[in-house]
Parts: sequence; C-alpha cells; structure tokens
Amino acid sequence: MKIKRKNIITAFVAAILAAPLFVQAAGDLSLGPESVSFKPNVLIGEKVRIYATVRNNSSADLGGVVKYYDEKLADFLGADQAVSVLANATDDVFIDFIARDYGEHPISVRVIPWESDGDDPNNNKVTKSIFVDRDSDGDGIGDQVDTDDDNDSVSDRDDAFPNNPSEWLDSDGDGIGDNADNDDDNDGVSDAEDVFPTDARDSQDDDGDGVGNNQDKFPDDPTEFRDTDNDGLGDNADPDSSNKGPIPVIETAKKQLRVKEIATFNALKSTDPDGDVVEYQWDFGDGTQEDSVVVDHVYEERGEYTVSLRVTDNSGESRVQKIQIIVGYSLIGILLLITTILLILLIIIGLMYSSKKPAKTKTVSVAKVSPKKAPAKPKKAAKKPVKKAASKAPAKKKAAPKKKSLPKKRK
Repeated sequence: MKIKRKNIITAFVAAILAAPLFVQAAGDLSLGPESVSFKPNVLIGEKVRIYATVRNNSSADLGGVVKYYDEKLADFLGADQAVSVLANATDDVFIDFIARDYGEHPISVRVIPWESDGDDPNNNKVTKSIFVDRDSDGDGIGDQVDTDDDNDSVSDRDDAFPNNPSEWLDSDGDGIGDNADNDDDNDGVSDAEDVFPTDARDSQDDDGDGVGNNQDKFPDDPTEFRDTDNDGLGDNADPDSSNKGPIPVIETAKKQLRVKEIATFNALKSTDPDGDVVEYQWDFGDGTQEDSVVVDHVYEERGEYTVSLRVTDNSGESRVQKIQIIVGYSLIGILLLITTILLILLIIIGLMYSSKKPAKTKTVSVAKVSPKKAPAKPKKAAKKPVKKAASKAPAKKKAAPKKKSLPKKRK
C-alpha cells in the first residue's frame, strides 16, 4: 500500500511540475476525420475500442485532454484521456465502448488543450457514427447484414416475421403468422375446412380442378374453368375462344304429345352475339333429321324422345340445345284400351264358370246311385262315392245262358 501511494504521489507531483511548462506554451491541437477510428458496425453487447490521434500543429510541446461523447445517449463515454503531444507530432489515446442500445450512435471526440491561446477551435472535434446491430439468430452476423435474421431458411426480404424462426407468412396481414393463425386468409373459413387456406377469394373447389368455385366459370366441370369469350363454352372445348359461339333456342307449344300428333318446333330465337346463325340441324330422336328454322314432326310410336338443335355461326362454331318430348296415347285411346281389357276379362270369367257347371251335376247323380257307401262324416262321404262311382263301370246285364251244343251224329 505504501508503494502504491508513493507512486501516485510521485505522478501527481510530476504532473504539477510539468503543468507550468505546458501552460506557458501556446499552439494548436487538432483532430481530423482520419484521426478517429473504430469498428463502424457492432453487435449489442460487443466491446468497441475508439481510437483518437491528436496532432500538434505547433513547434512547442502541448498537452490537453480528449473527451468521448455519445450524442444519442447524451452521455460521456469513459474517462477523459490526457495527451502530451510533442511539437509537430501526434499522440494516441482510446477508450472501450460497450454497445448496449440498438441503433445508430453518433460519437463525438473532442480535444481540449490546456492552453487555448493559438488553438483553432474549428479542428478540435470529430463526430462519427457507430451502428449497434441485433443478432436475432445468434449466428454472429448482425441483422442489418444477415439476409436471414431468424435463421429459418426464409430470407428477410420474403419473411413477414424476420425475427421469428417459427413464422414467415402472414397471408391475411392480420399480424398473426400462418402457423399460429387458424384462418390464414381471414375469409371466415377455418384452415382445416378451407381448400385454399391462403386465398381469401375461394374456399371450395367442387370439381377438384384446382380452381376455386368463385374463380371457376364451370365449378362442376373438372375439365373447364375459363371462358375467355364468355360464350358459355369452356376454352378447352371451344374451338375458337376469341369467337362467341351461337346460342340455340328451341321453342315448341307442347312437350307431351299424342301418337301421330303434329308438333311444330322452331329455332327463331336462336342468335349469335358476334355474327350470324347460318345453319340449323334438328334431330328428333327417332331417326329423323331436318335442317329448317321451323319444322313440323309426327311421332309414330309412344315413348320418350330427345330433340336436339345444333346451330352454326358464320365463323363455323356450333352449339347444341336439347329438350325431352314424351309421346303417349290420347285419353280416348286409353279408355278404349281399358274397355277392351275389361271385355276380355269378362269373357274369360264366363268361360271359366261355364266349364265348371257339368262337373257338379255328375257328382250329384253318382251320389244317389250309391248312398249306402257314404261314410259317417258327410264331407268326406260325398267324395268317396264320387271317386268310386267315377271309376266303376256300369253294371253288366246278365248274360243269357248259353245253349248247349248237341253232339254231332256219327255217320
């Protein structure tokens, strides 16, 4: 302890003795932009050493102190650093700065000479900035330089949450990452039930073609989804997606007809949005075709028929419409048919009744012939004699006695 005190006292006395020499001298101590140096980009918690080189621009030895000031924090850094600069020479000092606050820190370094006579105050101060950066993923690369701050393999440019390794997308922009958000597109349909969980325009795809119902012109047809010319025919089937095909329209007074009834069909309301209908083709489903705008047709047989009309426009594009026609008998015909059936049934019943009547008469007469053989039970008794009477042959008449032949006389 005594030795340390002695050294401190000696240094203090030496400084006091030397002070008059510096005080008596006059000149200019300066700092230039190149005089202050440090690492410009550091990470939070990193220690930075800030160097300052003071130049003596006079022929006399000069002394002074160097102060470091953080303009952002409005606070001095470290202790004042004393300098003793020989004539026309330089002296270096430094402090260690612990970066604790994120952002840009302007650091001002100022030299204050002990004797201001002859000093130029315009060259006593230099300000330079240190940028204190975060290292979110702890990879030793500051976030400002690191292209993937959270190290989730998604670049910061494409990452909605560059400092969160568990999130990178926010499809609906609600501030909740898609991994944590139960409705990524914020369309009111949960991701579990949404076929397009990141597209708010659609949630269902009924035909499974990968295009949502709201954007699919043909939501029930897996082979079509676009109709460029809005003619009702999908682009895949449309031979000319730039031409709007014709629109066939079938008109007829009745769709339920009688056999041999004359029916009139017309295509007068068929149109073409961007041209003209030039051809009409009818097919009545019974092997008959026509090519007029208005046609009459007669069905010879009852049944259900499909009538189709194909119209073709001046660009050669065709469209087809179909309707169903039911052909049956008239009410009078049905009544006649029912009457005929009833008459046939009555005739059959009459024949059946008349064929059973003789059998009953025969059974009664046989029963009277052999009453003695009837059994004790009346029901069964009536049947037995019928069977036996039917099987018995009529009683044979007694044969007349044969005449005895007389012996022949011998000659």
